[in-house]
Amino acid sequence: MRNQLEKHRLVAVLGLVAAGILGGVACTSKSGTSAGKADPNTLYLELPADPATLNPITSSDAYASQIQGYIFSSLMERSEDTYDWVPSLAEKYEISKDGKTFTFTLREGVKWHDGQPLTAEDVKYSFDVYFEGRFEAPQVKVYLEGIQEAKVVDARTVQFTTKQVYFKNFDTVATLTIIPKHFYGSGDPKDSKFNKTLIGTGPYTLESWDKGQKVLLKKNPNYYGANLPYFSERFQIPRIFFRLVKEEAVALELLKKGDLDQIGLTAEQYVQKTKGPEWGTRVIAVKGQNSAPSNFNYGFIAWNFKHAFFQDRDVRLAMSHLINRDFMIEKFAYGMSDKAVGPFGNKSSATSPNVKPIEFDPKKALSLLEKAGWKMGPTGLTKKVDGKDVPFEFTLLNANKDSEKYWTVAKEDMKKIGITMNIKTIEWNSFLKLLDERKFDALALGWSVNSLEPDPKQIWHSASIPSPGSNFIGYSNPQVDKLIDGMRATMDTTGRTKMLQQIHELIAADAPYSFLFNRKFTLYAHTARIQKKQDLLNYAVGVNTWTLAK
Repeated sequence: MRNQLEKHRLVAVLGLVAAGILGGVACTSKSGTSAGKADPNTLYLELPADPATLNPITSSDAYASQIQGYIFSSLMERSEDTYDWVPSLAEKYEISKDGKTFTFTLREGVKWHDGQPLTAEDVKYSFDVYFEGRFEAPQVKVYLEGIQEAKVVDARTVQFTTKQVYFKNFDTVATLTIIPKHFYGSGDPKDSKFNKTLIGTGPYTLESWDKGQKVLLKKNPNYYGANLPYFSERFQIPRIFFRLVKEEAVALELLKKGDLDQIGLTAEQYVQKTKGPEWGTRVIAVKGQNSAPSNFNYGFIAWNFKHAFFQDRDVRLAMSHLINRDFMIEKFAYGMSDKAVGPFGNKSSATSPNVKPIEFDPKKALSLLEKAGWKMGPTGLTKKVDGKDVPFEFTLLNANKDSEKYWTVAKEDMKKIGITMNIKTIEWNSFLKLLDERKFDALALGWSVNSLEPDPKQIWHSASIPSPGSNFIGYSNPQVDKLIDGMRATMDTTGRTKMLQQIHELIAADAPYSFLFNRKFTLYAHTARIQKKQDLLNYAVGVNTWTLAK
């Protein structure tokens, strides 16, 4: 899959499964009706949820991104082996001596999937679209703020100039999703064609999307990368079949039957479910570690600052003290996760060594709640509001059935000190709708990370609060805003890291999320027909380098 614009993407799971391999939504067989023998030319992968939209401009979840990465291309890519830049749609680039201008020369003969030629106008439009006002995409626009304009020099040359210093300016334009102006440049942005039709230049074309069942991709016969050294070693499989799978247990059974070729494994599955005569012969389990950005993924419970209960920092901190992560890690993760300490992932250089995990401590939680005005009564914790006793009761939104066991543990621990937490599990698209509308008390989610160098503005800056921005809880701290603005304008890595660690300390102290887990290992399983040179590349699982045994 192509390295896409370096932003955070939402996942329904908690960052507990393998990197780039997520666990999922409804179950169908290869044909959509019944199981059958695997097509020797098709790779069968699981998809965690039906994407809310496939629109490459507006989509914000990791599930759409997983599909789009095979369809679209960018000017440059990060090598999965070295993390160095690899020329993609651009055959070469130049950075001006003052670092303010980036000039890209496009490859000759690149065509869109509909046969039209790629031009510099398309690249320019791929930037302009975020500022023309037709499509709402603040989660991307936040990374493009440092660019003044994209200018067409000639049919194969495009030039980006900056208006302010931002340490990711080059990265942002280099990994920008390039889209065809002739398709996205006109028409009603609410037209369904933008949500389900994909026209790119990438190694695969969209053959079909049967909502609630499957997504089918087929190899692009005119792919520009077919004869380029880096890309020619990838994308060799003729077809990719993404099957929507609702439950972890179902995905595992489909793998063993040969109806899926590869799935992410939870720690529980890896330890308890990979035993038997088929394991090591027909199906293979993998446990490994690498330096992929996805090692910074983390799960969390987000507390809505619009909710009266969670506007109080002491209450939010108390809620974190009521989540028994040690028990959850031992019981459900078999020791293969660490307790998260903040918004960057424990392995990130941005994570301050001064911040320690918030430990499970119901007595301390109760003390904090009493400090915030909550008192124990015959029916539980209550607080006087307009002369009436209001019970401490709220609803946790969840979009992944398999994670309910975590929330049930937290629910019971909260109940012991008089808090009622209702768990409401809904399907992914409905979940995202409530998130965008800010209609929730608290919700369980994970952030998927695809950059080694974080920029927290997308999630933690107050400018990202308006919907559909990624600061959906409404977190605002002027000190954090100031540090984020300063960090973004700092080109020195050491200075930037110091500021990021300050940001981490402030956010952790405010407890806007209950930060849950970072996984220690990449865990996945695949069928024996998968042919691969190694279990993990340095910065990816390496699915794109796999082939199928005939």
